[in-house]
Amino acid sequence: MSLHFFLWAVSFLLLASTDLYPFQIVSSIIAGWSNGTTSTLVPVFVMELVDAQEFSFCFGLVTLTVVIPLCTRPVIIGVFRDTLGDYQGMLFFLSACLALSALLWMWVFVKERWREHNLH
Repeated sequence: MSLHFFLWAVSFLLLASTDLYPFQIVSSIIAGWSNGTTSTLVPVFVMELVDAQEFSFCFGLVTLTVVIPLCTRPVIIGVFRDTLGDYQGMLFFLSACLALSALLWMWVFVKERWREHNLH
């Protein structure tokens, strides 16, 4: 999961940093792949955390938690385009958020491995 977020962050950095069309195509493909792989892993992670009886409620709660910030997306895009004149700052901001998410997932992974190692 952290690899997907890291690749997604790198693709947004490439989109913001270059005007070369081949780099933009590669970045868009990487961003789409990372988004798709992350989206398909969410139900798997929810199922690992809760029982089957609680899955639908928890998955709905996770989806609601994701959708609420996405409702502000048009306003944020408008601010960057209309006020700042381009999307470059937004791509840098999204890249930083994704890099933080990658670090968070890496921390969770290392913490779980450390816990498993100490239990055995």
